[in-house]
Amino acid sequence: MAKVLIALVVLLLGQKLAVIAAIGFFLLILFFKKKVQRMDANSWEQYFRSFSVSSILRRMFLLYGIGEIVSGICSFGIFSALKYAHPVGLTFLVVGTDVLWTLLKYRKNREPLVEKIEKLSAQV
Repeated sequence: MAKVLIALVVLLLGQKLAVIAAIGFFLLILFFKKKVQRMDANSWEQYFRSFSVSSILRRMFLLYGIGEIVSGICSFGIFSALKYAHPVGLTFLVVGTDVLWTLLKYRKNREPLVEKIEKLSAQV
């Protein structure tokens, strides 16, 4: 029974971990971009204005995908450490469920998200 509860906790926390990892990678990319290209405020403004809504969405999904990979690695580590019978299968189940849940939420809330991105793009 404890293993089922742990699996459910991993499932529930997997998506949150993926989002946190995606935000971390985004900040890391910005940090390296600033260091390598020595960007000032005007350069940042031009950089962010150059993105279209579809480009922003693609980047968001790419970063989320990287976050899901990190989440999957952590899930596999937990399942392996706790000696689950099929850690790889459980990991794929957790990651697949997270991705499906995110895609369903995106499909349901696509228009408000696009409107928010357009509003932010207009303000920059």
